[in-house]
Amino acid sequence: MIRFVRAASLAIVAALLLTASVQLVAAASTDVSNGSGPASSPHIAVSGSHVYAVWLNGTKSGIFASISKDSGATWGSPFALSLSRSQDPHVAASGPNVYVTWTQFSKQGRRVVEFIASHNYGVTWTYPRDLSSPSFRSDSSRLVVSGSDVFVSWTDKSFNGAVIMFIASHDNGTLWGLPVDVSKAAGYSVNQVMTASQGVVYIAWQSTTSVSTQIRFSVSRSDGATFSTPINLSNDAGQAIQPAIAAVSGPSGNEVFVTWQDSSTGTNQIMLSSSSDSGSTWSSAQVVSRNLGSSTNPSIAASTNGMTSSIYVIWTLSGPHSSVVMEATSTNNGASFFGASAVSPQGVNATSPRIATRAGSSSVYIAWIGTVANGKATDAYLSTSLNGGMSWGSPQNVSNDGKASQVRLNDQTASTASILMVWVDQSAGRGSVICTFV
Repeated sequence: MIRFVRAASLAIVAALLLTASVQLVAAASTDVSNGSGPASSPHIAVSGSHVYAVWLNGTKSGIFASISKDSGATWGSPFALSLSRSQDPHVAASGPNVYVTWTQFSKQGRRVVEFIASHNYGVTWTYPRDLSSPSFRSDSSRLVVSGSDVFVSWTDKSFNGAVIMFIASHDNGTLWGLPVDVSKAAGYSVNQVMTASQGVVYIAWQSTTSVSTQIRFSVSRSDGATFSTPINLSNDAGQAIQPAIAAVSGPSGNEVFVTWQDSSTGTNQIMLSSSSDSGSTWSSAQVVSRNLGSSTNPSIAASTNGMTSSIYVIWTLSGPHSSVVMEATSTNNGASFFGASAVSPQGVNATSPRIATRAGSSSVYIAWIGTVANGKATDAYLSTSLNGGMSWGSPQNVSNDGKASQVRLNDQTASTASILMVWVDQSAGRGSVICTFV
C-alpha cells in the first residue's frame, strides 16, 4: 500500500535541501522553424549532441524538421519530410539513426501511419512508408527506440470500435514485421502509451465498453512478436482515462509504473500501479494525488541508481479560480510517496505539464503552460529540482512574451543527458517552434 509522509514532517528536510534546488536558468531560445510557416505540434528527440525537432507546418500541415549538431546551440534550416496533410508527428533517435512517424490523410479520407528514417544523423532520408492499413482510420502513433529495435503503436478505428495496433523492426527501420492487435478485446481502445526496456515492450491504454472505461496493459517479451493477454490495471467502478507509463531496469528485473486519472473515489484522482517483475504481476491501484479538487492530466518519469528507483508523478489540480501543477515523489520503487507539492505559483493557471529526468543525476524538470488571471498572457514555464524531487526551485518563465502554447520536453531515455524544452510561440503573429537548452 502506498504510504504518504505528512507535509509537516518534511518541512525540516525541505529547508535543509533548499540550497540544492537552486533554479537553473534556461539558455537563449531559438526559433527552430525559422519563419517557415504556421507551426504547431512540436516534438523533439536527443541523441548525443544531435537534437531533432519535427512539427506540423503550413496551412496544409505538412511535416517539417530541423537539426542541431551542438546540443541545440545552433540549428540548420527547416526542411520538409512530407507536404501532405498530416497530424501528430513523433521523433526518436539512437546513435546516427533518426525516426519519424505521423498520421497522414489519404485521398480516400482515411488516415495512415507513416514512417521515415535517416541512418546518417539526418543528412539523407528514406522514402516514407505506410505502417498501417489504409482500410482503417489510423492515428495517434507512438514511437519508441531501443538499440536497433524500432517499435510503433497506433489506434485503428472502424465502425466496430477501436483497437491498439503494434509493429516492430529489428534492423533500424529497414524491414518490418506484421502488425499485431495488442488490445484483443471488444470495445473502444485509445490513448495508448508505450515504453521499452531491454527488449521488453510495455503498452497501456484506456478501453471503453458499455459498462465503464478501464486502464489495460499488455507486455511483449519477444521483441514485439507476440503480446500477453491484456489485464485490467484500474479494475474499479470509476472512469479510468489518460494513462502514462515509465520503466527502469531494477536489481530484480524491469520495473514498470503506470499512472492514470480515475473517478472511482467520487472525484478525479491520480492512481498508480507498479510491477517489479517486468509486468508479470502488479500492485493494487493506489491513490497518489489525494487532493480535494479534481486531479487530471497525469504524467510520469522514473530513474534508478541500480538498487532503488525514484518515481515522479505530476498532474494538474483544478482549484476554484485556477489550476496548479502538482508533483509527488517516491524514492523506494513506488512503495511510498512524499506528500504532493505544488510546483507552479498561485495566480497562474497552469496546464499541460510535461516531465523529464536527466540521466546520471538527481535533476528533474517539469515544463508547463501558465496563463495569468486576465487570460491574455500565456507562457511556457519550467520548474526544476536538483535533488530528486525533494524540493523545487522557483518556476522560471522561459518564453516570457505571453504567446506560448504546446510545451514539451524531449522524451526520456536511459541515456538522456541533455534536456531541451520546445513550444509554439505566436508573438510574431504566426506559430513558430521555439527551443531552448535546459
